[in-house]
Amino acid sequence: MSTFKTPKGTELPFLNLKGKDYLQVAHRIVWFREERPDWSIETSIVEHSNDSALVLAEIKDPGGRTIARAHKSQLRAQFPGGYLEKAESGAVGRALAFLGYGTAFAQELEEDGEDLSQLADSPMQKPKIATKVETPKPIDANDPVIPFGKLKGKKVSEVKSDEALSYANWLEGESQKTGKPLSDTAKTVISAIRKTHDIPF
Repeated sequence: MSTFKTPKGTELPFLNLKGKDYLQVAHRIVWFREERPDWSIETSIVEHSNDSALVLAEIKDPGGRTIARAHKSQLRAQFPGGYLEKAESGAVGRALAFLGYGTAFAQELEEDGEDLSQLADSPMQKPKIATKVETPKPIDANDPVIPFGKLKGKKVSEVKSDEALSYANWLEGESQKTGKPLSDTAKTVISAIRKTHDIPF
């Protein structure tokens, strides 16, 4: 079975639909939630009768601004066991596709009139969640690489003495200003700056 790997490493299985890869709505939601956990997906029923349903889905950023919206209608005759839910899933899937999640694998956006009425809420294969945890590299106490701030990425020995002193003072000043103690990494960097550039403690 072919799969799609999200930028975070989660493997999402494709559904083979008439020889084409189709990324189901639930898997698009997994991908979306990995990248935008603080965004919202909101749905509302536009029309609902004994024969059909029309649902609107909106995707909003943390500020409440609508970034994508889509409608989906569903006839009860095509999906009698949950036509309202099917319309809702379809609207969400279309909105996610408009936002770029699974667009290349969202056949409901194609214009060839293919009937995808039975896709929503079908049994799903579980995605393979990436579990790789990167171990941080140990810091060299004698000549550490500066991990943050304007000198990030430079070794202490590569920084000019006046810049190094200014940086050490900035770190200590930020600690006093915020009332938070210096991290062990910051302490190691300051100590290395003072030793390397012969600055008295």
